[in-house]
Amino acid sequence: MNRDYPDLALDKDGVPILTDLVPDEAPDKSPPPAGFAPPPPPPPPVLSASDIAREFLDSETVRQELDQMASDLARDVRLLIEQTLAEAIDEAINRSLERHNTRATEHIRKQLDAALPRLIARALQDSDLPT
Repeated sequence: MNRDYPDLALDKDGVPILTDLVPDEAPDKSPPPAGFAPPPPPPPPVLSASDIAREFLDSETVRQELDQMASDLARDVRLLIEQTLAEAIDEAINRSLERHNTRATEHIRKQLDAALPRLIARALQDSDLPT
């Protein structure tokens, strides 16, 4: 082998050693021959389901819709809680008044019995009516 190429460098086992690398040839800039179709463009990268979901959720339009939905939901929940609590509070007050109505009536009657004579006397004194 060395006889065919006397200037070829060999390693100790007699395998040729590459010393001058040949650069890749520059691509041909000439137009393709007639009837030759150019290669198709490479396919777009395949996205995973989570990548597609993230891209979708990161879009401004979707973000605005989600913000509006969250705002509407918070308002609706607040109104529902207010309505539920108002009904529950009203019902609790009514039950309490019904349960304690007799005793409350007695206390009010005692207060009126104690206070009315003085109130009537004072009203008569403050008026210009003859006593």
